[in-house]
Amino acid sequence: DKAILKAKEYFGEEGAELLEKAAMEGEDFGAYQMKVPGVKLYIGTGCENRLHTNCFHIDENMLYYGAAYLAALCV
Repeated sequence: DKAILKAKEYFGEEGAELLEKAAMEGEDFGAYQMKVPGVKLYIGTGCENRLHTNCFHIDENMLYYGAAYLAALCV
């Protein structure tokens, strides 16, 4: 709850989305969640190109917002 509320505070209602369906990725995040409370986040950059391609270019000005949001979750 804290993560989505902070996301809406930092990025606005349209900039925060709670995914109802879990992503099927090759990570053991679910196993960690059974032992330690936490949240899995996806922070976008507004880039329309897919990650891990030669077309991906990040707007480095957006790094500040992602870092500030993550720091806010820690306090």
